[in-house]
Amino acid sequence: MQHLSKKFPLEIQSTSKEEIRSYFENKTTTIFGPPGTGKTHTLLSIVEKHLDEGYRPEEIGYFAYTKKAANEAIDRATSKFEYEEKDFEWFRTLHSMAFKQLNLTTKSVMKDRDYKILGKTLQIKEFLNANNQIEDNGQSMQKNPFMRIIELARNNMVNIDTQWRRSNEHVEGGFLELERIYDTYVDYKIEHELYDFNDMLLELVNEGVVPSLPVIIIDEAQDLSMLQWYAVILLAKSTKHIYIAGDDDQAIFKWAGAIPEMLMRTPGNKKVLNQSFRIPKRVYDVAESVANKIKVRVKKEWSPTSMTGDVAHYSSIEYVPFNKDGEYYVLARTKYVLQKVEEYFKREGIIYNRFNKNKSISEKVCYAINCWNKLVNGDTISLGGAKNMYKYIPGDGPIKRGFKTWDKALEDDVVVSYNDLVNNHGLRVPKNLAWNDVLTLINEDIILYIRKCERRGQDINAIPKIKILTIHGSKGGEADNVVLLSELSRKSHTSLLKNGDDERRVFYTGITRTKKNLFLVRSSNDYEYSEMFLRQNFGLNRREYAD
Repeated sequence: MQHLSKKFPLEIQSTSKEEIRSYFENKTTTIFGPPGTGKTHTLLSIVEKHLDEGYRPEEIGYFAYTKKAANEAIDRATSKFEYEEKDFEWFRTLHSMAFKQLNLTTKSVMKDRDYKILGKTLQIKEFLNANNQIEDNGQSMQKNPFMRIIELARNNMVNIDTQWRRSNEHVEGGFLELERIYDTYVDYKIEHELYDFNDMLLELVNEGVVPSLPVIIIDEAQDLSMLQWYAVILLAKSTKHIYIAGDDDQAIFKWAGAIPEMLMRTPGNKKVLNQSFRIPKRVYDVAESVANKIKVRVKKEWSPTSMTGDVAHYSSIEYVPFNKDGEYYVLARTKYVLQKVEEYFKREGIIYNRFNKNKSISEKVCYAINCWNKLVNGDTISLGGAKNMYKYIPGDGPIKRGFKTWDKALEDDVVVSYNDLVNNHGLRVPKNLAWNDVLTLINEDIILYIRKCERRGQDINAIPKIKILTIHGSKGGEADNVVLLSELSRKSHTSLLKNGDDERRVFYTGITRTKKNLFLVRSSNDYEYSEMFLRQNFGLNRREYAD
């Protein structure tokens, strides 16, 4: 497994810049897509054009940044064209291309259990499965500082000692600990003949075994690492037409090794998509004021929608109106800021969704409450619902001894009534009690929170209209209303003062998630991204700070 060595002996690294440039010249179109300008629609129109020219679907490579984006492209392509999903063989991520080209199987890929074993061996509590992260987010976000350096070294195509010096990390154990972790990680993969996702790309690029495709489309190119760019360079070498799409103003993954400058400097034709179908006029003004402060960028002329929209700023999230129509994104630079948002929502009895994953009230708890309320109303429930409900009812009293465990022969879809549960399954709870007096094994704080939600008239079974996300987690999404918190960590504030471009790109991305209304919230500490609050940004529609 050559790709697991400590060096990166890539032939392509010795290829001259002039030769690499020749791979792109005369056949490349770079497409800059400001927010909401229909980049995916444009790329699918390019696919359609080449299909009309006689190219087969399997001759077109559409390489997205995440698995979700690749699947979306396939869904839209199969809806638009008269082909099946299997026909678009090369609509995938670059990592997935490597997996396919190397003829790997799922048995060859590092899994959660492998990271758990390594975590115990290395005494790293949070040793995360980088493969899952790359599929979901396009890059790895290891919490362990040494693993972050290892991942960055591979993304940047440098040795770990070089990345160690670049990172300037002062971590207990120093470089010797970094070497120990790296060697153990590599040895484990060699011993078990396993790959992580970046290993796949490394070997693909080492061996030069990319597919020969006449049409290549690269999406979200501003987020590609050097390792991913090497794969693109090899694809470009043998292709006839290459389209590279992205937006350098939304390059928010530089910390993970992204090189937006590669997108900006790609030779060939340049095209800017100049009409947004998402961003209203007032939000556009704020977005442009931030983008124009980015020092290293490609200037783009584009227009907002005909909608005016609204921009307001508030001293605290407590004053933000959450009664507007449509979905809300509540966005922050870092997760710890969102923890304070969650505390506020729980105090106020507001239901929300966390990071596109979990509702603030678990589905199992909602299910138990619904089941009890059905029984109170004289309805039946499934036995599976009863089993779930019993988890939140104490035994030896409300439930007879021995009835908390269920006969495995009983099918979950069997229908039962309150009387069935009393007569046959040990239930001893009066029917007239409220759910919170019955399901007392639900955490007390959660009970109080749900009761507040009910008093507020919130439907605990509805899909929450509010989602809390980091700005990075909102990339590619949109909502009718965006609440953007300006608070920064000390580290992010230092980054803003040293080289503000990275932070400006992050907040530009957050600002441009909205379709209608933008609510900007001041920081509760001394560190904030204050540039978006300048009153001249808002023109005649500026609103005084709410107190």
